[in-house]
Amino acid sequence: MKVTLIDYTGAGHPDPWYAARKLIVAKNTRLAKDRDFSAEVQEMDADRLTTELSAVANTIRSSWEFVSYTFKVEAISRATCDQMTRSRVGVAFAVMAQRVVDHGHFDYVIPDTVLEAGLREAFEQQMGALADFYQYLTRKGIPAQDARAVLPMATYSPLTAEYNLRSLAGIVAKRENLRAQGEYAAVAAEMKRLVLAQHPWTRAFLMPEHTQTPALDGLLKGMLGTGSPVDNPQLNNALKELDGLKGTWE
Repeated sequence: MKVTLIDYTGAGHPDPWYAARKLIVAKNTRLAKDRDFSAEVQEMDADRLTTELSAVANTIRSSWEFVSYTFKVEAISRATCDQMTRSRVGVAFAVMAQRVVDHGHFDYVIPDTVLEAGLREAFEQQMGALADFYQYLTRKGIPAQDARAVLPMATYSPLTAEYNLRSLAGIVAKRENLRAQGEYAAVAAEMKRLVLAQHPWTRAFLMPEHTQTPALDGLLKGMLGTGSPVDNPQLNNALKELDGLKGTWE
């Protein structure tokens, strides 16, 4: 898995607080009457901006949509790609088309559970057999759009994804989570890391204090191990209750 932040609000702007100022102006639009709030925001120092951002992070989220981040996501499976593109609001995707790209020699993801079970060789043999059959089909004149029917969900499927801050906060809350599928969780965690590195002030949006329960998360993760929560109904219900209390997963 590889995630690269390729663009964001304020990229290349000399003011590192450009995106934050834009967000604050958007939030205060509904409060200003005959008042040039944008000029006031331009004069704010880091401390004042931080105070304003704290208020924005704890109010109506519509203003969060004025800041966005674009990522290139590589070396992920088609299964995870499908999960990511189920998001509909505040996002944009461009996905590699299996219909036109030759997958005669495809790369793929090997799930951690397969590796832990010592089944790498068997898994790789199956992937090799599918690649051979794909090539056989195309040699017989079967077009790529039909030959793709034999491609596994583990096939690499890179994509470009853009999220506004509101949608990204939702993705991070739901997917950097013990109930989430491991590969998607890793992508969400990396997107969060990259955004925090570029805009440290987004911590209040991506990591709100009321959702941080490191001791409890560690305890539940220890109970879960490498298994899936659905294999332990009692633990899965506990995780659902925790998510409900945090308000992070509808």
